[in-house]
Amino acid sequence: MKVISLKDLPLDIPASSVTVGGFDGFHRGHLSIIRELSVISRCAMTPMILVTFRIPPRIVLSGDENSLLMTAEEKIEEAEKAGLDYLLLLDFTEELREMGAREFLERILMEGLKARRIVLGFNHHFGRNREGDIHFLANHVEELGFGLTVVPPEKIGDMVVNSSRIRKFLWDGDVERASECLGRPYSLSGKVVKGLGLGEKLGFRTANLEPDKLKLVPRDGVYAVSIKLGPSTYGGVMNIGRRPTVDGRSRILEVHIFGYEGGLYGKRIKVEFVKRLRGERKFRDLDSLREQIEKDIESARNVLASKGFPG
Repeated sequence: MKVISLKDLPLDIPASSVTVGGFDGFHRGHLSIIRELSVISRCAMTPMILVTFRIPPRIVLSGDENSLLMTAEEKIEEAEKAGLDYLLLLDFTEELREMGAREFLERILMEGLKARRIVLGFNHHFGRNREGDIHFLANHVEELGFGLTVVPPEKIGDMVVNSSRIRKFLWDGDVERASECLGRPYSLSGKVVKGLGLGEKLGFRTANLEPDKLKLVPRDGVYAVSIKLGPSTYGGVMNIGRRPTVDGRSRILEVHIFGYEGGLYGKRIKVEFVKRLRGERKFRDLDSLREQIEKDIESARNVLASKGFPG
């Protein structure tokens, strides 16, 4: 897969099959669009292209932190797994903000990407003031000469899968339902930074994780997690919160990795959330906290084993 930007356009190809969208999370709804795009591109013998934003416009405009399901690096990784040929990553510049739907369609999709078939989710909008949608495209099919396929919503039972619903699950701490919608465990990646060393004093070495500041961090609490460190995978337990027992003020993310003895400072790890075990609470003393951590570790091991994760 080739990652491209606007400066790489027009592509030196005769034709392509294209989809456009935020694709924040690359959830099951997004994957259903990619599957349809794949079928169409194979039949037409054209490369398949995803057009998306490095950071979604809603975040650029609002400045909201703790709301991004997927960083640009993670989006590239998932796009490659999905078998795309090109990924056009856009930055939400003033030029794009003011670009109308017709100009976006003609200049970027038709001229820049040589789109001859466009596949869109049923509720996607694009262009200035979100004026472009499937009805806008349908009205230009014959004039501009492209095929249009609209993909219906992906559902789990009666529930439509979408990024907003996944964010709500995560803010509520329901990582299991969020992961069901994603089709894989929700994850945070980041660098291990130096903490206060309280975990080690209690007898449980912990790694403090520093994720991307825009990335959504689930609700405060204790979670059973799976940790990817280099080529290896470990079970673990993660605490998200302010450590009220020791009068902590800043929100921290610390993970205890089962069976890992090496150094971690400065290394990048990926934490996958399996289940929320409990909320954060204040204990009367450090001995009570230590006893609860032992119970959390046992609970996490049981959860991970029941779901087939290393523990």
